[in-house]
Amino acid sequence: MNIPVIGLTGSNGKTTTKELIAAVLSKKFNTYATKGNLNNHIGVPLTLLAIDKNYEIAVVEMGANHQKEIALLSSIAQPTHGLITNVGKAHLEGFGGIEGVKIGKGDFYDWLAQSGGTVFVNGANPTLAEMADQRTFAHRITYLTGPDAPSLREDSPLVVYSDAEGNTIETHLTGKYNFENIAVALAIGRHFNVPNKLANQAVAEYNPTNNRSQIIQKGSNTIVMDAYNANPSSMAAAVENFGKLNAERKVVILGDMLELGDESPEEHLALGKLVAQQKFDLVILAGKLMQDALPALPKAYYFPDKFSLHNWIVDHPQQNTHVLIKGSRGMGLETVVPYL
Repeated sequence: MNIPVIGLTGSNGKTTTKELIAAVLSKKFNTYATKGNLNNHIGVPLTLLAIDKNYEIAVVEMGANHQKEIALLSSIAQPTHGLITNVGKAHLEGFGGIEGVKIGKGDFYDWLAQSGGTVFVNGANPTLAEMADQRTFAHRITYLTGPDAPSLREDSPLVVYSDAEGNTIETHLTGKYNFENIAVALAIGRHFNVPNKLANQAVAEYNPTNNRSQIIQKGSNTIVMDAYNANPSSMAAAVENFGKLNAERKVVILGDMLELGDESPEEHLALGKLVAQQKFDLVILAGKLMQDALPALPKAYYFPDKFSLHNWIVDHPQQNTHVLIKGSRGMGLETVVPYL
């Protein structure tokens, strides 16, 4: 293939960012992007094998839960352009702590530096900027800083931003963390000469699915469904964003964060302390690991399994309430929605 291949990895936001980039590029190019989150040693080859001569550009998502996996996937996908969305507390058990995550994700920067590729770096993220500074790239483009950077106008609950030309764009995405994902999609679109108007249109039209930052209306309740996955970084971002929401009544339903290894008790307790700082009307915890958050949340309702959680929700119907649902994929907390 003699086409641009945009690779991306990161602890959080990979799939949403991939879909935003693909949406923007599709306004100008016949674009192929990773389906769903087929981003491992099986999914990446399947993605590449699906790209035929009709496609003009590709967006390949790469995920990892242990060291050297990103190095392997980079050698398979051979991206010409790429980015790391962020480095956070994800898959700590496999990577060996947060410093291990930096090393594992940093393998992607190494690939782009050694192959002469183009890297997109979030200039507002000190960790990514520092990691990028440790390498020499043939082409480095910084986003979220400079005269072309968009500005966040609102994020409660949906992101509204202004572009460099002063246009205001309303989106279907929640949270400041998704504004960063939008910014890199716009930066990549600008790099490939997608007209600004069309790029903004793509972002405005994008509607998240598959339990990622979805807004679901259920009777008088508004549900922020973000239960596709969770780790300490993404959970903290979601809780803090929901805490800022201006709503009559707010409830959080939080499930276990998996694959944290020995750091699991400490991280769940830290989450409990963060939740305690917010002014939520009701806190509901689900899963065996969430019991470690209870010391910080003595008034929370705790359910070790989803069966008891479902029964309690049926017996305690919520009205005129905003509800955040978030937990790791293994928890499958989307099953709560029919009972709300």
